[in-house]
Amino acid sequence: MKRVLMILLIMATVATTANAQKGHYFHANVGVGLHRLDYDLDCSNYEKSPHLGFTGELGWQWFFTNHFGLGLGANFKTLGTTCKLAHTQNTDNLTDKDNGLTYTENVVFNNLEESDKMCVADIPLSLYFQTSLSKRWRLLAGINGFYTLVLSQKYECNSGNLAVSKYFPDYDLEYSGLEDKEHGVYSASGFSGDMKLKKSTYGAGLQLQACRAIGEKRKLELTFGIYGLYHFPDQRDSYVGKIFNAETETYKGITQSGMVGKVTSTNFGGTVGIRYHIDIKEKPMPRKVSLPKYLAPGQFQWWY
Repeated sequence: MKRVLMILLIMATVATTANAQKGHYFHANVGVGLHRLDYDLDCSNYEKSPHLGFTGELGWQWFFTNHFGLGLGANFKTLGTTCKLAHTQNTDNLTDKDNGLTYTENVVFNNLEESDKMCVADIPLSLYFQTSLSKRWRLLAGINGFYTLVLSQKYECNSGNLAVSKYFPDYDLEYSGLEDKEHGVYSASGFSGDMKLKKSTYGAGLQLQACRAIGEKRKLELTFGIYGLYHFPDQRDSYVGKIFNAETETYKGITQSGMVGKVTSTNFGGTVGIRYHIDIKEKPMPRKVSLPKYLAPGQFQWWY
């Protein structure tokens, strides 16, 4: 953050005023990048890969000087992460309902692949700095704070399976791969549902754009930019201890399990778009009108 502020300060010192105009701007852009859900599992045998996410933004900017301004907008984007898991989930000191014996339930995840996807809407409030590089090119930098609304959140297992078994320590005996559904092998591809993450969150971000003016009046600009943002708080709203409950045959998803400590999100990518300078002409000052000054009944004079 200190480096970014130093860069902005240097840019403000060497900036020229040519083509850097105060006033109102409308902007729209679309982009693509790595938009991921960040979390770590309490095990060693897993791999995560971020999803390629898409973004689209509409916004308004008001530059109260030639170089500094404020902005407000709406940004819609997709994000997610795919996790491949090879792990054994153990639940100790359970009692068999048929014979009353104590056993340990083992659930072995064999390369289970779960894909977590979200669609969100960001509402950013931004501080901008702009400076001209030439008659046609200018540089725009922004610092954003934003409030995020979660529009949808889903998980879906794509491949792999899980095997459930019972181990009876008193007899050193394990039952696995039985024909009944309660203690057998499950295909993971049938598991899907809603993630139990918070419906809203907040964060901060940075963006940098190169703007190319087109046309004779140079009011319309093409923009080419990069961005990065991060959600600060834990997005989990509730969690359960197990990813899979063999007794009820329910799959809860990785992000809702007790194996995950914290869920956040990080986005990096690039954008292309347009920006248009809106002329809002100031109204002329009203002409001063001389008013009569009252002196006495039946008398008055004009003052200027």
